[in-house]
Amino acid sequence: MPLIDAAPHERLLEVREVDLGGSHVLSPGLQYSNIFQDSQCGLRLWESGIVLARYLLAQEIPSGLAVLELGSGCGIAGIVVAAFLAPSSIFLTDGNERTIKNLALNVAASASCVTRVPTVERFVWGVDRCPGGRKFDLVIGSDLFYSKTAALQLAAAIDECLCEGGKAVLVAPASRSDESQTRDDFKRTMMDRRFLVTERTVEFPTGIRIGREKLSHDGEFEVLECRREAGGI
Repeated sequence: MPLIDAAPHERLLEVREVDLGGSHVLSPGLQYSNIFQDSQCGLRLWESGIVLARYLLAQEIPSGLAVLELGSGCGIAGIVVAAFLAPSSIFLTDGNERTIKNLALNVAASASCVTRVPTVERFVWGVDRCPGGRKFDLVIGSDLFYSKTAALQLAAAIDECLCEGGKAVLVAPASRSDESQTRDDFKRTMMDRRFLVTERTVEFPTGIRIGREKLSHDGEFEVLECRREAGGI
């Protein structure tokens, strides 16, 4: 997957291959900012997105699913799904206009390595209707527990957009103590909406490479899976 830098000053760096380990190499790829202080969070390639991508690759997810990514940012997890998991359709969404433009560039750059070209749409939780006016089998997202209000809107969006028997998979850093209460609020809200919520802790995967740079991270990550009580995929 080509990865390009979109720093705040709009300077673009070279396209770089993304190696997620094994045979999961995406070339070309993404435009993103590697500057941690960038106020446009959706332009940074966050570790949680990489964890989500590798987690999904490790699961026995059937092909032919309708997939929705919320808060896509650079879109790494959604593009990985489009490249390796053979969805019937996939929507990558975000609420920030600049991020959406960058996301569309990433999708275009990765078109040659996906089995289904993702649809990019603006989706503001609590304001917009479900993307494509439809329900989805699998909803994914990372780094989405940044405020209590956002967490409650996220729960409502998942409830609205997930089909019966569907599943949501969300990833967030376990080390962000300021988000722990927000995650708890989200989990309680999902259970109130008759979802079964399970969680597990995972480490940052090994063997990740962006261009020539090998990535590592010492912290752990929480993976939340939310299934409607009627069943699961």
